[in-house]
Amino acid sequence: MTSITISGQQGIDKVLGLIGNTLSKKNLSYIVAQTLTSFAKDGQAEIVGGLPSDFVIRRQWVPNGIKITPATPGSLEAQIVSLDSGGRRGFMTIQEFGGIKTPQTSRTLAIPLTAVKPTPETLVPNALKPKALTMWMQRGGRLGGKRGLKQSMNANAIIVTSKTNPDHKYILIKKNGKYVPGWLLVRSAKIKETDFFYGPARKVITPDAIYQRLISRVLDELNRS
Repeated sequence: MTSITISGQQGIDKVLGLIGNTLSKKNLSYIVAQTLTSFAKDGQAEIVGGLPSDFVIRRQWVPNGIKITPATPGSLEAQIVSLDSGGRRGFMTIQEFGGIKTPQTSRTLAIPLTAVKPTPETLVPNALKPKALTMWMQRGGRLGGKRGLKQSMNANAIIVTSKTNPDHKYILIKKNGKYVPGWLLVRSAKIKETDFFYGPARKVITPDAIYQRLISRVLDELNRS
């Protein structure tokens, strides 16, 4: 899972070097926990705010998946995580680092074309998604065989193999009585690195920034004492 852990030990050591035992360990731990949590929130806001620059956000799943774990006086670490970068289908990890994407639950990746997704913002209807379309074809016979192709000609979709690349297939969908490419089926796809998670966080979370905010809050507490 893509995550950032923000630790306060370095800042605590520097502050203790300046103020000694002026504050109790309990009070100092409380201030450190508040400070680290505030940086986690700042990093979270920076990451979420930058998502539209790298992605078309059609639903709030990914923004809502950027979570924080606050620091506590007993555990002086705060964390920011991307929930969609972990587990069996952690699809955001490859968006962060780039790489070759391969299918997780099927034999091919399905890339939508303009017939089903005319704009990046378009939400593809369930009836036009690959699973629904291939169910149509399976009712007509065996996929890939002459019988399957012939019997599915009156259905909503057929699968054809690319003439230029035998590893690529197309799901053709019927629109206005004609078949047009709806989906490109590939075995893998190259995903470019976005740095959507660590990049924005690094802008606001630095050791010096943590120390400056921490010493400012410690001095405020001393002035109130």
